[in-house]
Amino acid sequence: MNYPSLTKYWKLNVEVTSPEIVLNSFQLKHEIMVTEPGLAFIDANHMHPWPCIDTISISQLLPKDCWILLQDTQVMERWLANCVEFGVPSPKPCRGVNLVTTLWPGSKIVGWDMCYNMGAIKLDVTDQDIQKFVEQAIKYPLEIGHNQRDECMKYISLLETIKQ
Repeated sequence: MNYPSLTKYWKLNVEVTSPEIVLNSFQLKHEIMVTEPGLAFIDANHMHPWPCIDTISISQLLPKDCWILLQDTQVMERWLANCVEFGVPSPKPCRGVNLVTTLWPGSKIVGWDMCYNMGAIKLDVTDQDIQKFVEQAIKYPLEIGHNQRDECMKYISLLETIKQ
């Protein structure tokens, strides 16, 4: 709205998962030039392994050396502060975005001050680096319910097929 001249350079995708965007990337490529440097912003399901799946998915659409911004890298810190402030019980742990930021093998920026809850990772990694990243990440307990596990595994399988 404030910069209409820039609208041709971005696309807001809602009510769709990142793997679905990858699987339909032929449509996306007609809307955005993904061969040029790009930037993705992910603010989605924060429960592990969803942020990992989102990151791997989006990394397949962007060229090397692009950045992915990650929202809510310290969501538990924010939640716990709110629990203390309002005297309410803490919700179930949710560390998926923090895991992605922490385990990412490439360059990264961790936010501070007013941006403490943001992070950025750079796609300056090899396919082998991403494989190691996934192997490390899946060692951590999943934070999702049993009803989402099949869907997560389906997406991971689809992404592995696309890679080949």
